[in-house]
Amino acid sequence: MAGSKRTDNKGRILKIGESQRKDGRYQFQYTDSTGKRHCIYDMNLSKLREKEKKILNDLEDGIRSMDSKKITLIDLVEMYLENHRSIRESTEISYRKIFNVHIKDSSIGKKSICNIKNSDMLKFYNGLLDKGLSSGYLHIMNAFLSPAFELAVDDDLIPNADAHCQFIQ
Repeated sequence: MAGSKRTDNKGRILKIGESQRKDGRYQFQYTDSTGKRHCIYDMNLSKLREKEKKILNDLEDGIRSMDSKKITLIDLVEMYLENHRSIRESTEISYRKIFNVHIKDSSIGKKSICNIKNSDMLKFYNGLLDKGLSSGYLHIMNAFLSPAFELAVDDDLIPNADAHCQFIQ
């Protein structure tokens, strides 16, 4: 039957790229900006379509959302410090000490960069203030975290948002 619409087992019309597997899960297939094929799955069609909408918006904006889900704050800071050669050696040592003591083993350090919100960073900073760290110390920390997030924006790993780049005013 040429021209008939594809439907799921409940009779709902499926969009291009969507299908329903034999186990009942819905899948959406798409090609990223590098030409690589990806699939996402969900048992609920409406939840799949929410994920699908975000992916398509990210692709339209040029954001590599699949990459950013794998990159943690720890990875981002390491990438920034490895590639940022214009800072003095003593400054890099100071940044790495702060990173190792306060970020590397923290829950925010293990969080994916696409899931870190400005409010998460403010909560993290407030927790450090509650532990007795000075605001000057946090400014030093912010001196490498903000450019690290700017790097992620420049590399299209997260959307361009001023909130990601300035945590302390």
